[in-house]
Order: sequence, then structure tokens, then C-alpha cells
Amino acid sequence: MRKLYSLIKLFSCIVMPITVILSCNYIKSFRTILESIKADKLDILMGCIATMIGALVAVLTIYLTFPTNQIIKRRMKKSYHNTILLSNIFAGIIFLMLSLLAWLIIDNTYISLVFFLGSLANIIISSYYILMLSLIDEDKIT
Repeated sequence: MRKLYSLIKLFSCIVMPITVILSCNYIKSFRTILESIKADKLDILMGCIATMIGALVAVLTIYLTFPTNQIIKRRMKKSYHNTILLSNIFAGIIFLMLSLLAWLIIDNTYISLVFFLGSLANIIISSYYILMLSLIDEDKIT
């Protein structure tokens, strides 16, 4: 069970958004709610999505320049937390871009919203890892 949990964590950049997307497809009441959203509200959401892409890029640059000592960096790389964080940030950007492209090219509200909701899973996971990294007390690590 612990190995399965570790694999889900390692591949959370794909597992969590796919879970959200499949949930949106199979829960009929949720699908009808998503399809009933009006186009003017979607235009506002697309502006928010563009802002979120910028925010994720900013989070990525903050993380890459985050002042940590070598012990923390080695531990994060050894435990694959570095991989999990970076892949979730990257997947969040990709899902948000897919949402924008679905809105621009296909003009499909449902697909655009589903990709947006899938990206929220990546954003939540990335936010958690950034928070935990910022709470590490470097003075206690030797």
C-alpha cells in the first residue's frame, strides 16, 4: 500500500488531473452544470486562466531561486519531491494552456472548463510543496 501511495505521489502531475477530468465526465449532474455556464462568464475565466499561467511561471522561478542549503536540495532530489513539485507546476501550466486553446480554437465551454479543473489539482499540489519547503527551518538541519 505504501508503494502504491508513493507511485501516486510521484505521478500526481498526471493522476490527479485525470481523476478530476474523469470525475467531471462520469458525474452527470456535474457535467450539466459545466455545460450550462454562459459564454460571458467563460470569457472572465479565460482572463483568470492567463493570470494563473503567469502565476505558475512566477512560482517556478521563485522555487528555482529559493535559498536552500545543499542538504535540503539533496534530500528533495533523493526523495523525488523536487520532481513531484516541478512536474506539477509544468503540468498545471500545460493544462491551463490546453484550456485556453480549447476556448480559442474549439470554442467548447465544457472541454475548456474540464481542463481548468484538472489544472487546479496541479496548482493545489504545487502550492502544498512550496508551502512545506518554505516552512523548513534550515537552522535545525545539519
